[in-house]
Amino acid sequence: MRRSLRIARLLLSALTAASIGVGALVAQASSASAAQQVCLTGALKYDHADAEAGTRLPLASAFVRGGDWKLYDRATPSATTAPLAVGQTDGAGKFNACYSPPTTAARDLYLRFDAASAGRSIVVKNYTASNQAYNFTKKVAAVQVSKAIGVVKAPAAMAGAFKVVDTLQNLWAIRANPVSNCWTKQEASNACTPMTFVWPYSSGGFFDLTNTKFVFFDRVDTNSKHTILHEAGHLLQYRLHGNQFPDVENCEYHEAGVETSGSCAWTEGFANAVAAYALGDTRYTYSDGTYIDMAAGVEDEDWATGDTVEGRVTGALLALWAPNGTDGNWNASISSLTMSIPLDFSSYFWETRPLAGLGTSPAELEILANHTIRYE
Repeated sequence: MRRSLRIARLLLSALTAASIGVGALVAQASSASAAQQVCLTGALKYDHADAEAGTRLPLASAFVRGGDWKLYDRATPSATTAPLAVGQTDGAGKFNACYSPPTTAARDLYLRFDAASAGRSIVVKNYTASNQAYNFTKKVAAVQVSKAIGVVKAPAAMAGAFKVVDTLQNLWAIRANPVSNCWTKQEASNACTPMTFVWPYSSGGFFDLTNTKFVFFDRVDTNSKHTILHEAGHLLQYRLHGNQFPDVENCEYHEAGVETSGSCAWTEGFANAVAAYALGDTRYTYSDGTYIDMAAGVEDEDWATGDTVEGRVTGALLALWAPNGTDGNWNASISSLTMSIPLDFSSYFWETRPLAGLGTSPAELEILANHTIRYE
């Protein structure tokens, strides 16, 4: 009996030792395969000709806000290669690309930056390939632990594309859509349509309402943030109206102070106002650095008067939306344009504004009159 008990104890001791040994091996294998998270941090920047700074078009640098990035472990991933991580730069242009590697071994990583922003915007070279954004890749060799890689510069040849993405963040931030994560509440969050820009295009500088519904820019159009936001303003209006647009007449040639038609002055005046409002001024700056101040145009005797002049419409809208204007901001106007499709400024003022509770009282009429738009 004692011998049997001793054998049993020996067997139990052997089994216990074996169990401990297996457990130790499992723990060691687990710690070897489950490496800590590795992150690449830095900021995305671009150099650009700055039309807003004057006719000398000085070269300026800015960070890309809201720009898409993808992290890969290969230099040329296929269309079906899943990235290790995806994300967007933040409001200061910073990125934090993190993933959990399968081992602790050093490996090359490739951070790709796209001229696109989370389904909000995309800039392409060819309108027939509207899902292929400008992009470039930054290689970071032999990564084993997290690494700060500093400032990454977009190549000069595609800097204009990244300027479009960055500039559109000014408009995105004030889009006044509390309903969905899209440009307007006409779209649900799971079905957003990005603003697509084609750059450069030989005869650019327009919103293609007839066919693609894209914005086409020539090479120098991206010099001006106002130009970027003006054309985005047309596209925004189209989206606000549920993918419709007013019938526009007599608008092949238009200038701020020239009389055209009620529909031309309304749509072009609105787009001018979008650009100025998003940038917090009252100007329209051209790609060569010259500009027109729509507020100062009130005193310009060379300008035509009334609501068939786009500069007058722009000035009146900005005055209504100003903090000291009767509207206080543009939010209610944006909402009203999802309820109606005004054909001109008069129908916007008298018919569309009341739908959103906006006034048409003597106070508002005085603001219009200050911009030479007089309704009895």
